[in-house]
Amino acid sequence: MGDAASEAGLHATSPGPLATAGAPGPDVRGGPPSILVETAMGALPGPYGLWALLLAAFFGVPGFILARFLDTGSLDRALSLFEMNLPSVGTYFLATFGITVYAFAGIRFMRSRTRAAEAAFTSMVPDGAPAVRRAFEPVTRTLPPIILTPILLAVSLVALPDQVQDITGPTYLVLRLVAFPVAYFVYATFIWVYLSSIRGLAVLGREPLRLASFLEDSHFGLKPFGSLSLFLALVYFVGLVLVVFSFLALPPLFGALVIALALPGVVLFFLPLYALRRQMLEQGRRANGALAVAYARASSLIDPVVVQRPQDASEAVRTLLALQILEHRISDISRWPLDLRTVSWFSAILLSVAAAIATRYVFSYLQF
Repeated sequence: MGDAASEAGLHATSPGPLATAGAPGPDVRGGPPSILVETAMGALPGPYGLWALLLAAFFGVPGFILARFLDTGSLDRALSLFEMNLPSVGTYFLATFGITVYAFAGIRFMRSRTRAAEAAFTSMVPDGAPAVRRAFEPVTRTLPPIILTPILLAVSLVALPDQVQDITGPTYLVLRLVAFPVAYFVYATFIWVYLSSIRGLAVLGREPLRLASFLEDSHFGLKPFGSLSLFLALVYFVGLVLVVFSFLALPPLFGALVIALALPGVVLFFLPLYALRRQMLEQGRRANGALAVAYARASSLIDPVVVQRPQDASEAVRTLLALQILEHRISDISRWPLDLRTVSWFSAILLSVAAAIATRYVFSYLQF
């Protein structure tokens, strides 16, 4: 089969040396934390996860309760932020504590997973590590989250104006004035990390990548792209679902915000995949073209008019059998850098977001 494949020119289905496609590339993950949230958390003693919990508690409902108690000396007044029933307490804690913890964790997860994948990308991109750094450099920018923060704050204040009422004293006032910008900057960073990371994948997907042979991998070695894209989308859309369920009655403005964040999230998820799909389809066409030429050549060798020696016909039959095996392998070539099961998972994520929004609107209408 190896000789037949060699004759058909099917071993190398992409530009560049395939031997390097699976080889470890230079380490591009070194260096200090690259975004402001990670840098600030890294400067604190102790693990990232512990500080994520502590900061979310301080700038969230546990800190609010403590500040109100210090202002008033009354536990009842401190707890008057929410009604004393499970739905009210649960949604308030989710909105002012749980989502902040998740945003901290999501930033960490997305950055860690991206760094882990960068070594595989480096071996596929012609320019190597510098090209990978350029593609993901926008993730480290601080200005986009800074610009997005007041937009999110404005939506929150307009949709829920009563959250700035019932100020119990200076401690609670100062805490809210500090907590609001900090928490929403973390949310803005979470959004920006997803959008800019997906954009980086799309940039790399447009490069003339060194693809693996379809004989080695039906995805041409591109599954790291698809896996990272799906992971980023999973973290991002779970965050949107948490936002939806952090309200007993979802304000229309917040529903519009979630939709406005979900739609570009879906588009950007498919953006790098389409770029890679074009390269995969082109390699598939080349393989089919080379196979057709090899079939024609082998078929001519068993033509009784052409055959001069019996061993030539025997060799041609063996070649045809090998080419049939190759044809089967070519038919197994994937058209996407993802498994169909993976696409189904992502579809389920999108449906869950849509269902969550619809459910909240129904509950609001029925006044649950």
